[in-house]
Amino acid sequence: MIFELYDENPTGLPITEVNIIKTVNESMCHPEKIQIIMIRNGEENIGYGMLNFSWSNENGGDVVNIDELYVKKGYRNNQVGSNFIKRIMETYTNAVLFEIETTPSNKGALKLYMNNGFEISANTHLIYKANQIQE
Repeated sequence: MIFELYDENPTGLPITEVNIIKTVNESMCHPEKIQIIMIRNGEENIGYGMLNFSWSNENGGDVVNIDELYVKKGYRNNQVGSNFIKRIMETYTNAVLFEIETTPSNKGALKLYMNNGFEISANTHLIYKANQIQE
């Protein structure tokens, strides 16, 4: 499903099996840092969410970043994503901020997130790719 997410919503950053394995291993060794949560319908995996945890000085508390949220096509627009978001917010009651991001072209995700109370941040999100081979 991770490959499906990146195929449908390309970020410009490639996803590799090596990175996925590293992420799964990190989540098993450090659940206080990252968690991967499978979304299920009975016995079937229909999506997943990936959470990262940090602290915000500006907001004065814990931050839950929903780093990835994916729902299989046949289950979209059936409250699966909304229910996942609500469950996360109900679970992490100590958090003062929840973050989520999407590419500007992903109108469905943007609508889902805004319908669940998220707002477009006034800040611009910048990244620096450390320890990567420069061409």
